[in-house]
Amino acid sequence: MSARIRKLPSQIIDRIAAGEVVERPASVVKELVENSLDAGATRIDVEVEGGGRDLISIRDDGIGMGAGDLGLAFVSHATSKLSDVGDLDHIASFGFRGEALASIGAVADCRIVSRERGAAHGNEVESRGGTVTDVRVAAAPEGTRIEVRNLFRYVPARRKFLKTPGTEMSHVTSTLHKLALANPGVAFSLVRAGQVVFRVSADEDRRARVARFFGRKLFDQLLSVSDHVGSIRLDGYVARPEAARPNASWMHFFLNGRPIRDRSLSHAVRHAFDGLLTKGRHPVVFLFLEMDPGLVDVNVHPAKTEVRFQDAQVLHRLLRHGVRQVLLGDDLVPTIVPDAMQAGHAAQGGDAAPPSMSPGARREQYLEGVKDALSGFLSKPDSASRQPSLYPPARGAATTGVGEPHPILPAPPPRAAQRFLQVKDSFLVFEVEDGLAIVDQHALHERIMLEQITERVQSGTLEVQPMLVPALVELPAADVEALLAESDDLARVGVRLERFGETTIAVQSLPSLLSRRDPEKVILGLAERIRAGKGAGSRMSLLDELMHSMACRSAIMAGDPLTEEQAAEMMRRADLIDNPQSCAHGRPTSLRLTFRELIRHFKR
Repeated sequence: MSARIRKLPSQIIDRIAAGEVVERPASVVKELVENSLDAGATRIDVEVEGGGRDLISIRDDGIGMGAGDLGLAFVSHATSKLSDVGDLDHIASFGFRGEALASIGAVADCRIVSRERGAAHGNEVESRGGTVTDVRVAAAPEGTRIEVRNLFRYVPARRKFLKTPGTEMSHVTSTLHKLALANPGVAFSLVRAGQVVFRVSADEDRRARVARFFGRKLFDQLLSVSDHVGSIRLDGYVARPEAARPNASWMHFFLNGRPIRDRSLSHAVRHAFDGLLTKGRHPVVFLFLEMDPGLVDVNVHPAKTEVRFQDAQVLHRLLRHGVRQVLLGDDLVPTIVPDAMQAGHAAQGGDAAPPSMSPGARREQYLEGVKDALSGFLSKPDSASRQPSLYPPARGAATTGVGEPHPILPAPPPRAAQRFLQVKDSFLVFEVEDGLAIVDQHALHERIMLEQITERVQSGTLEVQPMLVPALVELPAADVEALLAESDDLARVGVRLERFGETTIAVQSLPSLLSRRDPEKVILGLAERIRAGKGAGSRMSLLDELMHSMACRSAIMAGDPLTEEQAAEMMRRADLIDNPQSCAHGRPTSLRLTFRELIRHFKR
């Protein structure tokens, strides 16, 4: 009987490898540009036609290749970047597997023209569906040019799955944007069918490239991040919460000049934004990590976009701390600012002003007038000027402690210099230096309560309500085990659990702030959160979610009338916490309206 196992021909091997390495035209661009970077290029020019289906051309000014190198360029697993097995533990280059060119040459018509620095002439070689020509002499500038035509010509089934030229071009552009961001000091250009898509010079830094690629509006929302732990360095930019997007595609991570994807890094950033984003919104970040190549394994996936860190927890803490500190150190209160000040106020029918006054002086005069008028209104001695509530009080105004379900703030002496207007028993309006501030009373009090609850959890002084008779909650056995595995941490927030059979948990106590909730709903919600919260940091997220829920349920609500004393005390407490700009769910707590915007709106 003949053997049924046989060694595959090299052309089949290369085409199989192409299925892993060459997903679409953007994959080809990534592999070839990374080769140019490894060759020490300081300028890389990319030209594309038909979205990359018809032509991809990469030209660089790197060290080039001689005739001997070109003879091996399309050979599987031939590379200049590894010499022995020990090199796999300390990979400092972008490409190292040696299958990219062989795979691309197996599915398309390829031509490489290269000239080494200082050489008298260049050389060229071609591969058509894996059939490689002899190396021959060719005229060429120093560096390398690679042309890839008719992508997937030799595997037409793959070509049918390519998207429209416009869609493929968008992927090529995005890929080159990331490579350009990751490698400042290298000039890049992209040309589509003879038209320049973008061109960046070698002296254009990352900030300028972010503005060019993603727009000035986003650029103006960016905050700089810089932190380190040991030899690991973190730099980059994080956008303010109002720039968040509905999906995670705007979270960009780079490692040693290589764009990467990593769930642990994404989770760390989301954790840093806890309480600053509403549900369904995702941060916008551009974060660059530099570390010893020996501390990371980039040989996890053929496309080399996924990596494995030696100590992922260290990186998780670094990103979480670095991003969180930047966010809390910035004024995150959104401000309404005028689009532009009108230069010709007199032409808009405003009150008469001395003809000798300049437009700027005239604007300042009106600004002062608006300030004086509002100050006079807000400083009236009687509090009866506040409009009556349009809603019946949702709860009493008793001045109870944190343990009450809906405590209203105590009433210490008010701040003498500031008076408040409560609108619809939901919003507080008061004057600030450059205009008006509008505060959502529930959102701000929720943030204050979250800070207090967090402090009490950390100090072990959170009020707990023991159950007179333990509540029995039936769950799948896997959920019982998962909850009991978290029992020590849940006890820190007053949720004390015991096993009561294979599929039942006995709830011994709940935090006082949740004492009026159905224990079964609380436990079912926790089990669901544990199932959904796999990965680094999920335990902390679980505790945070419980504390957020307690803060929300213990805060004053929209519809609760407040005295001026209580409003003043809430603002005083807001001054004492780290992050008064957003509630526990990420909604903004306040909004500023500048006097200049008021003037512009009323065409003064």
